[in-house]
Amino acid sequence: MNYSEIVFISKKKEAMVAIRKSQAIRVMKRKMVRMMAKWRIAMNMMKRITRKIWKKVKKISALAKWKVQYNFHFLIK
Repeated sequence: MNYSEIVFISKKKEAMVAIRKSQAIRVMKRKMVRMMAKWRIAMNMMKRITRKIWKKVKKISALAKWKVQYNFHFLIK
């Protein structure tokens, strides 16, 4: 094995590593994108759920206020 062969092999190894790295990065990016998408979907779901809960809470609180006032009026009468 002369010097040029060794250089060629080392370059080949470097190329392989580079390819592996780029593939790994690509896979990571894909995974990241998927994760981001999932996260975004999850966030939207959370927002939707919280909105629904808030609406319900508002309704309930309005009812509660109304009931309290109603009862208060009853007590005054």
